[in-house]
Amino acid sequence: MEHSLDKLIAHNVSLLKAAGVSDLYKKTESTSPTEYLALLASVEASIGNTPYRYVPSSFGGDEKTLGIPRSLEWKWTTLERTLRLWQSRMVLNFMPPFWQVESSLQRACRAVGAPFFSVQPNNLPLASVAAIELQVDTAVVEAKEAEAAAAYFMQKKCPLPKHWLLVHAAQGVRIVPSSFSAQSVAHEVHLFPGICILTQCVLAEKGATLKFHLSPSYIQELSEEKTLITSAGDDPLPFIRYELPFALIPQGNCPCGAEAFSIK
Repeated sequence: MEHSLDKLIAHNVSLLKAAGVSDLYKKTESTSPTEYLALLASVEASIGNTPYRYVPSSFGGDEKTLGIPRSLEWKWTTLERTLRLWQSRMVLNFMPPFWQVESSLQRACRAVGAPFFSVQPNNLPLASVAAIELQVDTAVVEAKEAEAAAAYFMQKKCPLPKHWLLVHAAQGVRIVPSSFSAQSVAHEVHLFPGICILTQCVLAEKGATLKFHLSPSYIQELSEEKTLITSAGDDPLPFIRYELPFALIPQGNCPCGAEAFSIK
């Protein structure tokens, strides 16, 4: 594994050099979020005219937000897989507009043949009406907004959608609200908006502790105090031993057979 990781890091460094970054990663012990954003700022001008998709480098309206390049073929594959497993028929999109994930959500919904309807996260009256009139069976929502949405639906005697995908910013993973005890709930953890690093398998969704699979797009290095990830694909600006804001704790295999982790 270490030998293949070294090869992967060398490959990613060559991608960075192709992007005009030549002096970074003289040391490869780890890359902090601050160092990665500094790298992003240093290449912003040189990649600005390159045909990439871009995602924001923050989850809010920060004036310093930059665009993280992704390939034109990049898709929200984890969402598509979850919608397919749930056989979703109508999706309600609660995701914040600033995250800029609607086009990725649209492609995932189109791939499984499920139309979607988007609402602002704070426009719960419209969301509840849409849920009834459109017969919504699946909701995609930022995790920190999920409890308020569920409480409003219940107050208005609006049936909760059967399936809920809760998307967490990596800086704060929240426990599932008890309001969802009768619903199918899956979780994703995003390092940046739209960049999924952890998914909760739908086969493990009823567990008392949130357990996740690491996205196959990354290779992890674990220690007791920190977790580092390295991009396994050809990301335009790859993560090389990027330090996550939490540590992953191995939890054996989940019912699907894949390795599972909890968050420390």
